[in-house]
Amino acid sequence: MGKVLLLLLVILLALASAAGYFFLTAKITAGERQIADGQRQLEKGQSKLEEGKDKLEAGKAKCAQPQIR
Repeated sequence: MGKVLLLLLVILLALASAAGYFFLTAKITAGERQIADGQRQLEKGQSKLEEGKDKLEAGKAKCAQPQIR
């Protein structure tokens, strides 16, 4: 009887281990997807930032020119 209980315990632990593996794999995959999305947003933001800096410099140059009235 003790051997059967031990075998059932081992099987239960193996199933729990497999379930944990699949759970963690799903979490890791979701995290990697979020990182990739964030990287794309960062790249898009960097280009927008550069456009904004260029526009700011153009505005500064325009304001620095003497205006004739």
